[in-house]
Amino acid sequence: MLTRFGLEDRVAILTGYSLEKNLSGQSNVFQGYDPIGNYDAEKACSRQLDLLRELAPSRFDLRLVDGNHEAEYLQRELERVFHLLRPGGLLILDDVADAWPEVQSVFAAIAPDRFEKLGADGRVGILARS
Repeated sequence: MLTRFGLEDRVAILTGYSLEKNLSGQSNVFQGYDPIGNYDAEKACSRQLDLLRELAPSRFDLRLVDGNHEAEYLQRELERVFHLLRPGGLLILDDVADAWPEVQSVFAAIAPDRFEKLGADGRVGILARS
């Protein structure tokens, strides 16, 4: 998609933990991979949102959040994302779905002075920074 829309030189893809290290896959064993048993072996940068905020506050047009499904962690992520997006910037929140009630509850509770809810389709929620 980046190539199709000519965005290869305008996008940075960071991998790692948005905040502190946490268990992958909500600690569920998936296809034989046990995140609890492999926790110490998983290596990635942490605090990526804090680093971005130091480097470029209120500079981003778009942010996709697809990660931890725990309400408290997600709320802290959204607080940091608010400070990364420019006013009017878009936030796509993944897993606003029946399978993830904590994500749905966080989406439902988002304050309109932070983000305007543009819609949700049972999979993602789209918001604009107020």
